Amino acid sequence: MAPRLRDPREDRFSNLDQSSPENTALYNSDGVLTFSTGAFAPGVTVDKATYKMWAIDGGLKYNGLAINGQYFMRWLSDFVADGPIPVTSTFDHGYELSASYFVIPKSCSLYARGSQVFGQFGNSYEYARRRQMAFPSDRASVAQRRADAG
Repeated sequence: MAPRLRDPREDRFSNLDQSSPENTALYNSDGVLTFSTGAFAPGVTVDKATYKMWAIDGGLKYNGLAINGQYFMRWLSDFVADGPIPVTSTFDHGYELSASYFVIPKSCSLYARGSQVFGQFGNSYEYARRRQMAFPSDRASVAQRRADAG
């Protein structure tokens, strides 16, 4: 288990085109970008906001089973906008959970994941599942390519 707490000041000019841990895209619980014009009121753009986020995550592995999860709570406040908005702060919370299991050791695994966000602008969710096979000939081919690469 690993808890974390953040409370940075963000602005709409974060450069999302560059990969950096400092770049953060903030979305409302309905999936709308927080700094998009009209996200809180028609024709109004939020230029700055403070977000506070508390999260805890953990995971375990045992005998071909792996489970990982995270729960978070997030508050947005101290908005600076180019017009009036109907909120002074927002709150949302959610989770992410993933699990996988090797039904045939080192050959076939089943994988599933899901996440949900609950907030005042609506609730959103995402789910996925996958089966992955690794055949002995595939592993041998990969090992041979690695050996050839030196």
